[in-house]
Amino acid sequence: DQIINENYMIRVGKNSGLKIQMEDGSVFDIKDESVFALKDMKKDSFSGIFKTKIRMYSGKIRAIVTKLKSTESYFIVETPTSIAGVRGTDFIVEADISESRVYVNEGIMEVKNIFNIGEPLLLSENQFSTIIKTSAPTPPSPIPAEIKKEWGLPVSDLISQKTKNDDLIKPDTKEIKTEITTEPIKDNKIETNVKK
Repeated sequence: DQIINENYMIRVGKNSGLKIQMEDGSVFDIKDESVFALKDMKKDSFSGIFKTKIRMYSGKIRAIVTKLKSTESYFIVETPTSIAGVRGTDFIVEADISESRVYVNEGIMEVKNIFNIGEPLLLSENQFSTIIKTSAPTPPSPIPAEIKKEWGLPVSDLISQKTKNDDLIKPDTKEIKTEITTEPIKDNKIETNVKK
């Protein structure tokens, strides 16, 4: 177990993976060759307020976010092209410098273009949208079967995907080696050198 600090950039190496368990019970599963930072991680145990913001520079992440108990709580994922906000959802984000795709497995999620182009879009269970820098999010479409298979989700029915957090993320049957590097963010500018 390793503690990950706020505002550190994390690079997940090739043929690696990373699982993060938050204090509120939320779980992140990050695929290999992903680059992200935990920009905001605040909690007030007395009031039950949790504030989390992830900046996804490139790669793939699945997040199973516990239901937020306070209206002041938030969970936000930013990419180079989009902002997605949730209040208790199981979702996947794929991002690179020019395009992001947001897939909602359970719950409801609002997505919008990071440059405020077009209107925000609500995605419901089993829907996805693509967001590029120069346009609004695409209309909701069903999640493709290959995405469900990649993340170990049932292809026919995402609604039945309700298990304990410990069982939600299952690695591939092959051994996973983890290579993670962290470095402080300087002046909100990060250059990524992720090989694909």
